[in-house]
Amino acid sequence: MKMEKLDEAQKMLEAAYEARSRNNDFDRSCTADNLGRLFEMKGDLKKAVEWRTANGRNRMICSYYDCSKSYKQMFSKFDELKKCAKCKCVYYCDKKCQQNDWSRHKSYCKAAVVPTTEASK
Repeated sequence: MKMEKLDEAQKMLEAAYEARSRNNDFDRSCTADNLGRLFEMKGDLKKAVEWRTANGRNRMICSYYDCSKSYKQMFSKFDELKKCAKCKCVYYCDKKCQQNDWSRHKSYCKAAVVPTTEASK
């Protein structure tokens, strides 16, 4: 997807996130995860995590779009979800969801860069 299309989608999703803040927490969490997906595609892993956790650590969803919990509108808690071991910006409720999402996620997955401090040099 071209960057200008991602920028356009970002504006629309951010507007949807604000609109959904007034009426449906589950839809808001889905929109937050979609924004996380967008920043994952842009390569901004920090922003992807910020958006995926934006609705609160107890109101998260599995990042696999077809997760059965999402069909039931069930939230997951941050501590119950498993992070992708490599990029650490995608959250899954179980290994099956991670495997099912891999065909989408693999082209964006890259190792998370951990900033170094002066003391560790």
